[in-house]
Amino acid sequence: MKSFQRVIMYSLVFLIISSCGNSKEEPSALQNTDSLILQWDNAWNSADAATVMALFTDDIHLFMDTVYSGKSNLEKDFVVPSVAILRNLHCVKIAEAISEDLACQSGSYSHDWTRNDSIVGNQKGYYSLVWARQSDQSWKISNIHIH
Repeated sequence: MKSFQRVIMYSLVFLIISSCGNSKEEPSALQNTDSLILQWDNAWNSADAATVMALFTDDIHLFMDTVYSGKSNLEKDFVVPSVAILRNLHCVKIAEAISEDLACQSGSYSHDWTRNDSIVGNQKGYYSLVWARQSDQSWKISNIHIH
């Protein structure tokens, strides 16, 4: 239960910070994070490292039992090894927060681990993803927390 409470806490902190920083009165063009998390699920389920890497900012940070900083480190040390064995990723939103230039979704995930195209295990946990709006108005993931 502590992990779930942390997910909610991170989402609430993000909501408070983002709402204080959003001084413009016009609403964000992004109404929810559903399409963003669908891109995340689909990218991992494609089993293609380039598709996953296209979702990230250059200064991406991943926090889990190890911290990965920067796109090249994340690709080499996390994405390439993981995309080869991770299948059937499914994320379920618990909370989200959206400002003009940032969006966050926290929730639970499940996926399978494979070896030689056979499922050898399952993983469940919690995640928080933060997207930053880019100058071309696209959304890229800038921070990830997986536990």
